[in-house]
This record gives sequence, structure tokens and C-alpha cells, in this order.
Amino acid sequence: MTGSKPPSKRGGIPCPVCGTTTYSAAGMHPQCAAVQSDLKIKKELQKKKKDEESEAKNASKKNSRWQKRCSGCGVDVHVRLKKCDCGYEF
Repeated sequence: MTGSKPPSKRGGIPCPVCGTTTYSAAGMHPQCAAVQSDLKIKKELQKKKKDEESEAKNASKKNSRWQKRCSGCGVDVHVRLKKCDCGYEF
């Protein structure tokens, strides 16, 4: 059989993530533990980004009375502004 490892004579316990034998004290390969940790962090960051985007939408709605959208770049600017930073003139 090509690619398969012979059974270990020393024993060892299977890694709960990948299923191969591991001899680490934690009972899991360090690489597998890192992957699990990265997935948790990624989910937290996605949730945080989603929350920030919804806050930004709500904040722009609150200030829409004193804001106008630039046709040149799409940025919200104050209503009294005559010229946007992008160069567009109202």
C-alpha cells in the first residue's frame, strides 16, 4: 500500500481532528490545534466585521440629515461642503 503508514508499535492515541496517531502531551497535533484555533478566530472576526458594518449603516442613517453623497466618489460629506476631497464640485 502506497502512502499508508504501518501501525505503530508504541501505541499512541489518535488525534481527534485528523485521526492519525499523535504522541503529544495534549493528545492533538500542534498543527491541528492551530487550525482549530484559527477557525475560531476567523469566525469571531467575521462576526465583528458584520457588526461594524451594521453600525456604520445605522450611523450614516442618523447623520443623513446633515450629509450628502458625493457623485464623484460616493463618500458622505457635509451638506454645506461645496467641493469634495476627490475634486467633485456640487
